[in-house]
This record gives sequence, structure tokens and C-alpha cells, in this order.
Amino acid sequence: REEQSGKCLKFEGQAGTSGTGREGAILSDCNENDDRFFWHLGNANSKGRCCSGLRAWNTDQCLNGGQGGGKAITGICNVAGTDNSQAWALSSSGQLQRGSTCLGHGGGQGTLSEGTCLSFRSRGGARWSKFAQRVPLETQLYEKAFRERPEIFKHLGR
Repeated sequence: REEQSGKCLKFEGQAGTSGTGREGAILSDCNENDDRFFWHLGNANSKGRCCSGLRAWNTDQCLNGGQGGGKAITGICNVAGTDNSQAWALSSSGQLQRGSTCLGHGGGQGTLSEGTCLSFRSRGGARWSKFAQRVPLETQLYEKAFRERPEIFKHLGR
């Protein structure tokens, strides 16, 4: 949830594979019952481990950053982590950040803007917080199986 507007980042595409390879994301009224508001960690980091980006739930799309018109843009996730435009993370200070670049409220109602993190200071900052955080059923089932039957996972390198 973007703190200044109270709105959440909503992925505008559908679940599954994007037909165009790119989709949009907007600030919209938060809805914990709509999967399009859920994002999770994605892509490998520079060490080949998890994670270096934000992925829209149940899609092939990762956040690429701001674009004109007060929106953000997503692209097909580069799971190898070699596309730095997808290296977004929620910092410990609550900034949606990629290096020294942040994504925040764009000034107009429900708009997003990308800029240097310092540039947001004069506009009240660019702070985000997690809203309606939950562990997906798939993850719960995987972790349960791992606890109950670790021998199955022995050769997977976990």
C-alpha cells in the first residue's frame, strides 16, 4: 500500500502468460480478495539465489518501473535475474526501490511516478507497506510436505 494515497499497486493484466509480454500496473483502492493486488518475490539475484524482483501473482510478469501516464509497466520475468530493470524490492525503510530509483505517488489522484528516491522527499516521501499479506496455499502445501517427507526433497538441493 502506498502510504500517501492509501492505494495499492494493482496489476492490470490477467492471470497466466501475458499475450503481449508487457502489462500495466496502477494505484487502485486496495482489495484483499483480488489476486491482481498480490505481488511476490521473483527472479534470481546476482548470486543465483532468490530474489531480485517483484512478480505479479500467478503471472509471468515482473515490475519494470514507471511509465508515462501515471502507470507502472511490467515485463516477462527474467528469472535468471540479468535484467536490472526488474531489480525492484521493498526496502527496510518502506521504499519501493531499484538502486537509487523509487516508485511512488505521482502527484495526481491514483498516479504513479518513478524518480530518484531523493526527489520524493519534497513530495512527502515514497513509502509503501505490505497489505493483506498471506502465504499462498501452494507454499503451505509444499512446506508441509517438506516437513513431513524430507526424503522426497533430498535430491532437489534445498
